[in-house]
Amino acid sequence: MRKIVGWTLIALALVIPVTGCSSGKKTAPVQAPSASTLPAPGGSPSTKSSNGLPGELPGDKAALRTALSEKSAVQYEIVTIDEAGIRDKDAHFDTLLAQKNWPESSMLVVAVYTQDNYDFRYAMGGIFNEKKVAPTDMYALIKEHYQPKARSGDPSAGLAALIKAVNSRMAQ
Repeated sequence: MRKIVGWTLIALALVIPVTGCSSGKKTAPVQAPSASTLPAPGGSPSTKSSNGLPGELPGDKAALRTALSEKSAVQYEIVTIDEAGIRDKDAHFDTLLAQKNWPESSMLVVAVYTQDNYDFRYAMGGIFNEKKVAPTDMYALIKEHYQPKARSGDPSAGLAALIKAVNSRMAQ
């Protein structure tokens, strides 16, 4: 059963092995994705908007809420996908982006796969090119700020740390 929850806020978030997209140009995966299956025809990914935090992410939700409340030039779209067994997360994420016509220029879109150690994919809007933030720069921020906390069981705090780091980088 697929359970997908998402929200739009002005802040940021991301997760573990990543594949970046910037202004529609896909980069090579930084880390090989794990195996899984695409949704059946007609069973493509979808999201449900809410103004709350995703219930699937454990940890310091207060820190995440605080980070998301900070002013930022970036609009963040964070989608949690609570489904095991997705073999091709790249294709799954590309389907989600196509359905929603994401990312818009000021967006950072993140899909967190909760059943796979908080693995994720992300797509960067044109604002990141304007600020000269390449997908490799984003991956470095993820690796430094998100991964240690997520791997220790607190993906919410990891997202909060990443949001703060991205907001700081985008303010330069």
